[in-house]
Amino acid sequence: MQIFAQSKERAVDSSSSRPSSSPKSLAEKHFFKFLLVLLLIAGSAYASISYTRFKFARSEIAYAEISKEMLAANSFIVPLYHNIACIDKPVLNYWAIIPSFKLFGVNDFAARIPSLLASLACLSLSALAIRRIWGSDVSLLSTMVLATSFRYWEFSTLCMTDMFLTLFDTVTLIALFIGLKQEKKRFAYFAVAAVSMGLAVLTKGPVGLILPAFSFFLYILFTRNWKVLNLVQITICAAIFFAVAAPWYIAATAAVDTSANIGAWLWHHNVERFFGSAYEFHNDPFYMIGSLFNGFVPWCLFLPIALVDSLVRWVKKKDVEESKTELYLWIWLILTTTFFTLSRGKMNYYDLPAFPAAAGIVGLHLNHWIRNKNAIAIGSGWLFAIVLIVGSFVSAAILPAVTASDDFSAWCVMPISLLVSGGAATIALRRKHYFAPFALCCAGMGAALLAFAFQISPAMAKQAPALEYIQTIKQHPNAKIALHKEFAPTVDWFDVTLFKTDRVPTELTGIDDMAAFLTQKDPVYVIVPETQFNSLPLSVREKVTVLQNRPYMSEKIDVRFLLKRKQNLTGKVHLLLVSNTPR
Repeated sequence: MQIFAQSKERAVDSSSSRPSSSPKSLAEKHFFKFLLVLLLIAGSAYASISYTRFKFARSEIAYAEISKEMLAANSFIVPLYHNIACIDKPVLNYWAIIPSFKLFGVNDFAARIPSLLASLACLSLSALAIRRIWGSDVSLLSTMVLATSFRYWEFSTLCMTDMFLTLFDTVTLIALFIGLKQEKKRFAYFAVAAVSMGLAVLTKGPVGLILPAFSFFLYILFTRNWKVLNLVQITICAAIFFAVAAPWYIAATAAVDTSANIGAWLWHHNVERFFGSAYEFHNDPFYMIGSLFNGFVPWCLFLPIALVDSLVRWVKKKDVEESKTELYLWIWLILTTTFFTLSRGKMNYYDLPAFPAAAGIVGLHLNHWIRNKNAIAIGSGWLFAIVLIVGSFVSAAILPAVTASDDFSAWCVMPISLLVSGGAATIALRRKHYFAPFALCCAGMGAALLAFAFQISPAMAKQAPALEYIQTIKQHPNAKIALHKEFAPTVDWFDVTLFKTDRVPTELTGIDDMAAFLTQKDPVYVIVPETQFNSLPLSVREKVTVLQNRPYMSEKIDVRFLLKRKQNLTGKVHLLLVSNTPR
């Protein structure tokens, strides 16, 4: 997959290309070994987080539950929720989760495996494409940047549509770029792009076509490359796109004749959401810019510097061919962010498909700075090393309270990993090796994720008693379930309970309905905060049994929550499991 004729022979320097006769760098000699190690570290970290994540996050419970119900009902065209047709998202993500459920059982980790594989595929594809353009050093740096950016690894561990959309957008834009550069194979690569856009539309809807198509159009507009547009090829590729994307939409439209049909979904979740009439709450106009920088931590520091660097080189017309290629990435990044900035309905992960472009840009400029021993590379290397060392001591101070354990062995791996990687990066910097510190910092972040998965997450799970209560309820398939409103919305426990028990829980909102539910003849289980239970009449409390009584996390975990609780996850209020049956 050769994009430029000379791309194999050069690793780009900040001022000029390195001649093909120059000695190969260590990264070039052992590229595939390094890439394999990087993917193994990333895959292990993502899989560990996915496996030990003790409760569903964001919207992933909906994808897991719908996939489970589709599998149970053998309904592979129409998504089902509470056994009712529910066209909330296109079908491809469900199609990916269902085979995983068949192979590994219906559980949280199985639902997340497809996203994990999609993220690794995206890392691999991006690495190979960038290597052909800018060489092995840039490729490995870009892949490390992408793999360790916060939102990328977060969504690699969630069973949502966004990682698939990121993968398909990446495939599309790489295929379009290769087709642009290779006339003889142009149609073949454009056909690959058409298939990939069709799959993206089956994943997330029209945005899977709009974002890559407009990015490519703007690029050929700016570079005046109109000759690549061939009406016959465009027509055939359009037919390929519709052949991939349209059959499910047609079949689902024929199968669903309710308010949840395809037309209603296309209008509500695309047009109304974009123009802001779908929801009452709207984020501010610059929300997506902040989202990009927050999600691309810690590498977001380099994006403004890279932009200034790029503008200076464009004005001076230095490295014209390289600048044209980099422009492709900037258009990909800026158009994606701008598109959702213009939308009134936006979430902080909508710009995830732009992350491969952002990683490529940062990797390219970081390699320039490292090769020139630029102050930016040296300073940021020291900054990363110091942050890891400081993070080691901060985590050592916080983790005893978070894990509810003073035993050093119960939480030691994370602070040790951060300290070792930060210390090794410091040694490399003192020896004037400026590539190694970034690799060591990425390895340290990967080790910290593994430590979180195997030590911190299980300890936190023990402080979420509702999961244990649900497992107790699951052993009594004939019992009815109710959750008190004050507790349930915290992590959308209604859907979690449905997924785990195959029973729709009742929502209790007041004293009267809780008393009525507990005093019925059928066996029942109620999960309720202690304060709400104590408000029941004594006559009701005497007729029921409190099976479990434990403190719980009453709010979503974030930095504000930890500071408020002084790093203690559980509060003073306890969560009860109550039943009208004997213990």
